[in-house]
Amino acid sequence: MPKLKKKEVLASAIPDFRKIAYLDHRLGEDVALQWAESRFHESGSPAALQYLLDKLPDVGKPPFVAEAREKGGALLSVLDDFGFREKSEEAQPLAVYLNVLKKAKELRGFTLKTEKGDIHCEFFPEAAPLTCLNFAKLAGKGYFNGSRFHRVVPAFVAQAGDPTGTGSGGPGYSIRCEYNGINYDRAGRVGMALSGKDTGGSQFFLTHLATPHLNQKYTVFAQLTSGLEVLSELEQLDEIKEVTVDKATGAH
Repeated sequence: MPKLKKKEVLASAIPDFRKIAYLDHRLGEDVALQWAESRFHESGSPAALQYLLDKLPDVGKPPFVAEAREKGGALLSVLDDFGFREKSEEAQPLAVYLNVLKKAKELRGFTLKTEKGDIHCEFFPEAAPLTCLNFAKLAGKGYFNGSRFHRVVPAFVAQAGDPTGTGSGGPGYSIRCEYNGINYDRAGRVGMALSGKDTGGSQFFLTHLATPHLNQKYTVFAQLTSGLEVLSELEQLDEIKEVTVDKATGAH
């Protein structure tokens, strides 16, 4: 952001996360934190909250966490990412999936057909069988078709899987987390979005970069194999036209 003064940058229409990055780089972390705090209180900026939770010491985070819970909306997803979201209800039984666990290895991958292009992903059926089976089941019913990426944070994640588009919708049941040793150590990891442990249902996200602070907090169940350029071009409210699932030859 060359040759722009602080006032010009802050008054511009560029996203908050870029303003914060500018302040951090040019004027230092203290200035960036001060602006992020003010911005969060004034407008409930998710980018400001994300920066505060990332940079503040643990003792300084609770007031912002409490305010974010009260304000709700997109801020709850940020709390999810940092492990601060409270579990609101117990996960429902998983018996519906137990009788099809043996089919997990039949799954190969899936394709997200978006308005920006196709994204191909490979399942991790042995590492996250319940999650893969759940995703494949929903995709087979057309659950994701016509839904939108309700949350896109550049250089972080693109999140979808909620037909209501609000970030709070789901299939009406929950599945347990499957922490499996696969980390968010590269771009294109596909994970389950949660509102607390064992509350996954249909919402999922794809990472733009390595995101180690998500490790062992959100089930990794697939990896993007092609279409990274499509992922990088996604914007909030872009449509998923269709999700198709690939299975092993001869699988039903």
